[in-house]
Parts: sequence; structure tokens; C-alpha cells
Amino acid sequence: MAKRKRENNEKQNEKRIKEGRGQGDFENYKPWLKIQDVASQGVVTRIKGVKSSRTHHTLSTLELDFLFLLDWSENIVEVKEQYPLDLNETTALAKEVDLIHPPRSNPNRPIVITTDFLIIIRHPLGTREIARTVKYSSDLTDSRVLEKFEIERLFWLERNIDWGIVTELDINKTVVQNIRWLYKHRSLNSLPNSVNAELISPMSDFMLPALKAKQLALRTITKKCDEHFSLASGSSLSIVRYLLAIRQWQVNMFIPIQPGKPLALITADGGKEI
Repeated sequence: MAKRKRENNEKQNEKRIKEGRGQGDFENYKPWLKIQDVASQGVVTRIKGVKSSRTHHTLSTLELDFLFLLDWSENIVEVKEQYPLDLNETTALAKEVDLIHPPRSNPNRPIVITTDFLIIIRHPLGTREIARTVKYSSDLTDSRVLEKFEIERLFWLERNIDWGIVTELDINKTVVQNIRWLYKHRSLNSLPNSVNAELISPMSDFMLPALKAKQLALRTITKKCDEHFSLASGSSLSIVRYLLAIRQWQVNMFIPIQPGKPLALITADGGKEI
């Protein structure tokens, strides 16, 4: 049975390599693990990325939250999730430091270790790579988890690439919630059919004076805008979300965006301070 499982693992690895898993850049990158490949705790998600223009596969709610932050950041060039580490190298590293290579239940048939995110960041001299593993803080007392992380750390240390662990304590929930609210409104295709590109500027001009006054709730202002332009209810709120999503309007993302309250714009009209 063990031999059969080992053969199955080898065939699976060969199949994924032939599929180009763990290879490519931007829209051509294919994660080693996709959501259908694993049983995962939390919410497994496929979501279209902004920077990559491809579908990302996240295997937990925490991974998804971190991906939102990465995709929103202007300093991030590219994100590669479920990035595979060379199996021969990780097994050799495990032996060198006397660690048990995953799976602990049968280290004689090792599996490919993946790092949750390989991240390409803008740098004054071009770009640089960092590697991040995402895990809930409660899991960091598990010796099996820590052994795997040590093998990861050593793998990236060999390449002089900064590696670290991200937990829920490192993620600002307010920022993530704001990004989630804006995420699906990043393109003109997200706007209602009744709103065309030519209407965006006059609608923006109509709403900005009231927004700058910071007296009325956002929902009140967008309702007045809908009525002024004879649009379906919610159309103007979609415009607001679109302008924030493309950063033509900017707010402090550490403050919750709540339609029932005034929207505190920092800049508008492509960067002009309010």
C-alpha cells in the first residue's frame, strides 16, 4: 500500500509539472495547489487578481485576506500563491538538520512543500522577492507545523530571500473589509448598465461638494445623485466604489467606509487634496 501511495504521489507530481504548476509569470503563473487539490480549513476561494489578471487560489480565509492586502498595495508587482519548493532540496535540507520532512505520517514518501506566497516587490534598483507563509497564530505551537516552517526558512535562506510568517495579528481587518467592499468595482464593466463612462465625470462633480462638506451620509449624497441624473437606485454608490477602487478618489483605508456615514475623502480628481 505504501509503495502504491508513493507511486501515486510521484505520478501526481509529474502531472502537475506537465501542467506547468509552479511555473510562469503574471497571468501565465499556475499555482502548485488549486482549491480542488486540498481539503482546507476556512474558506477556499478563487478570485481574479488585479495585478496578475488571473485567478488566484487561496486555501483559507486568512490567505484570502492577505491576498487582498497584497493586490491592493502599490508596492507589490506580482503575487505567486502556493509556490512549490524543490522536493530534492527540501528532503536534503530536512536530513541535514535532522527534521522529519512532511508528511510526518510517512516521511518515506515526501510531498512537495509549498510556500503560501512568493511576492515580487518594487525596489529602488528594480524588484526583489520575499516569501511569506500564512498561518493562524494558534497553529504556531504545533511541532509538525514548526518543522515544516523550518525547512521552508532554510530553503529561502539558501537563496538569500527574506522569508516570514504572517498571522491574523498582522492583518488589519478594517483595511481588508474596505478592500473587499471595493474589490469588484475595479473596472467600468462593474458599473450598472444605466451608467456609461461619459456620466462618471459629471456625477463626480455633482457629489464632490457635498462629500467635501462632510455633513451628509454617503448614502444620502449618492441617492440625491441618482435622482438628479434619473438613474436606478444604487448607481451613484457604484460610481463612488469605482472611483475609490481605481484610486481616483482616496480615503484613509484604516477607517471603515460606511455608506451610512460621511465619506472622508483625502484626495479626489486624480490626486488633488480635499
